[in-house]
Amino acid sequence: MKKVQPNKKVVSIEQLKIWFEGSSDTVIKTRDYQDHTLDFLYCPQLVDMKFINEFIFPTINEVIEKNGHLDFELLNNVLEASKLKDIHNVKTETEEKLFSGELIIFNHHLNELYFLPVSNLPKRGPEESNMESSIRGPRDGLVENISDNMALIRQRL
Repeated sequence: MKKVQPNKKVVSIEQLKIWFEGSSDTVIKTRDYQDHTLDFLYCPQLVDMKFINEFIFPTINEVIEKNGHLDFELLNNVLEASKLKDIHNVKTETEEKLFSGELIIFNHHLNELYFLPVSNLPKRGPEESNMESSIRGPRDGLVENISDNMALIRQRL
């Protein structure tokens, strides 16, 4: 397995947008910190938005203000970050991380992807409905609102 080299263009934000443009339950937010641009990709139903807004964003801001830049080592010192494991399976690894509730950070300056575990999975697992029996077709009792139902389906996949 090859390690990702810094400044080597593995994926672009445009490519990430193309990969996930058909997914209505993914969000890409761009934030500027001094002269750094970071994109954050996540599924709102699968992550802890309060933790992201109250801890992750301010922590990244502090790291950049203190050091003047952001790289993996600095981020990993303050947060439990990980990087791509295999540059040949970027899309697969990104999809797995995204749909398991991780926050994906794209650093424009270094063309790097970072992953932060911030999952807040649905309160229950997908399961067969007790109220109605199904002989054919789906067996999951999806009775919550649409975003919770989508999160339950993502959890099953």
